[in-house]
Amino acid sequence: DSYIGNKFILDKSLKDKILNETGFVESTVKNTISSLVKRGILIKDKKYKMNYYLNPIYFFKGKLSDRAKCYSKIIQYQIEE
Repeated sequence: DSYIGNKFILDKSLKDKILNETGFVESTVKNTISSLVKRGILIKDKKYKMNYYLNPIYFFKGKLSDRAKCYSKIIQYQIEE
């Protein structure tokens, strides 16, 4: 799946790492993630609530030729909302 390079899982381990490295409190991290989702920078997976994707309009990891495929999946995903 071409999403793989743009995906991250915000599980307890990653949350703890973010909290430890930034010194922020959990509510600040949660609010920031929510803000990034609202602005379309991150896309939250509806099925797997801990999965997030970097919006390929702004960020993309992988082959340039796969970017359009990833972007079209994001568009399809948003339409299905």
